[in-house]
Amino acid sequence: MKKRFFGMILVMLLAVSGTAWGAEDDGTFTRGDFAAMLVDAAQLTGEEGDQGPASLLVEKGIIQGYPGGDMGLEKEISRLEAVSFVGRTLGLKDDISPPEQGNAPLDATHWGYNLYSWLNYHGLITGEPGDILNAEEGAAFLNKVFTSQPEALQIVEKTQEAVQAKNQTLSMVLEGTMKMTPRLGVAGAEEIPLGDSKMRIEQEMVLPDQIHQKITMTMVLPGSGEETMTMETYMAGGEMYQQLPDEESGTMKWYRYPKELMPDLKEIMEMAEKQGNAIPSELEEYLHYNLLGTTQVGGEDVHRIAFYGRIDDLSKFLNAAMGQFGDNADLQQAMSQSIEIIDSITYWGIEHIGVADYLPRNAELNIIMTYSDEFMGEPMPISALEMMMNFEEYRYGDDLVIQVPQEALDAPMLELPDINQPMIQ
Repeated sequence: MKKRFFGMILVMLLAVSGTAWGAEDDGTFTRGDFAAMLVDAAQLTGEEGDQGPASLLVEKGIIQGYPGGDMGLEKEISRLEAVSFVGRTLGLKDDISPPEQGNAPLDATHWGYNLYSWLNYHGLITGEPGDILNAEEGAAFLNKVFTSQPEALQIVEKTQEAVQAKNQTLSMVLEGTMKMTPRLGVAGAEEIPLGDSKMRIEQEMVLPDQIHQKITMTMVLPGSGEETMTMETYMAGGEMYQQLPDEESGTMKWYRYPKELMPDLKEIMEMAEKQGNAIPSELEEYLHYNLLGTTQVGGEDVHRIAFYGRIDDLSKFLNAAMGQFGDNADLQQAMSQSIEIIDSITYWGIEHIGVADYLPRNAELNIIMTYSDEFMGEPMPISALEMMMNFEEYRYGDDLVIQVPQEALDAPMLELPDINQPMIQ
């Protein structure tokens, strides 16, 4: 966990050199200096120009400059500017809606209100937004953002153990909204649902090898008004069954997925138990946890854990994640489509975990997914998707039985498109 030592190493370097990652001789800590720190802390890569790390952040849209185009790299950096750089690095958009319970010591119409609210709500920043940062404060801020608190990690790992030990059954209910941003000027963008779509997910699991999920969505379609659709999925006996709308009639039909695409859930769970509950080191850079203290839910004490991260190298992430599923070439080939479609995934959430038993009580999860400009040579009509979900109900150890309906068992095999063929002929 080398990034946990980032703050300590940085402070040592500052003490020895008397400078701040290229700070000017007068001791001024600038926007350019913070940019260099940020590139290192976030392990950003890309083509760097004459301005070094700062040009990389400009290229990625993280540094947007002042009106008139001046990047202001030689200027001192305020806490709000540092927050905006970090928020964009983590995938937040300037115009994202602020958390419902978040706040910032700024007017709600201020350009930085939303970004400051997100980092403040997840316990990553305090203080006056307009204050000027010094090198030590900048280093401490980045260290807090890009490492996980050991105390938080311990609670998360104990939670994994507690859930696995709870009679191997779990059911949950999630409710929230989803919003798709169309890519203007692209064919098909005019068919994207308008406004926020409502979503409800009911999920049941009987470990190690049975899952049942029911998703109900209500959306407003251009020219059609409000429509509600329900999709249902079963994974059992090493096979997957899903109820999807028929392309011609629009009615819901059951389909079976090719068995070779499905991971062996039982084998995965057995592997997880052998490997322990620690977060795999290959995935550590994508997962950050922050302990926000304790509060009460339903009259009992709970830990309040913030979690967040960004995946912008989906190929690297999937290679690490797929290692947890064993050697499944067919599944990896199918997942390769996601690598081409998705540009980045950002997630932010807070989970309440029982102090006494380490079981989750509820949670909120916010996901921002951006899409590539093209897929298989065709323009993508969607530029981004935002989801805000609340895990409202957890039940453990119930006498739960998952039974795949006969019509699903008798369903035809789903014909998947050839990933080597273009989407439109």
